[in-house]
Amino acid sequence: MKTDELPMPNLPEIRRERRESDIDRRHLIREIDQLRRANIELAKKNVALTTENEDLEKNRFKCNTCFSQKLCVLLPCGHVYICETCSNKVNGKCPYCRSNIEAIKNVFIV
Repeated sequence: MKTDELPMPNLPEIRRERRESDIDRRHLIREIDQLRRANIELAKKNVALTTENEDLEKNRFKCNTCFSQKLCVLLPCGHVYICETCSNKVNGKCPYCRSNIEAIKNVFIV
């Protein structure tokens, strides 16, 4: 093919395509920045929720009155709410449902 037979590039069309490409690129860059910021916010929330969950797990099986002892089950109602020490201070009634406490059993969670 001779050089005089080569098609002439359509410069206005090339410029228009380049402008559109630049606009698309800028739009994508903005979207990436927004996603990065959203990801950072979600990571912060995840850390906060993980910390909160760890705190809840630490206290999950502790007495709801003194927060220091392991729980026991109150019978016959079956509530696992307070420790044996605190159960002796509630005048024989479950602090959760107010039913009479007939027996107290230690809880062993495996």
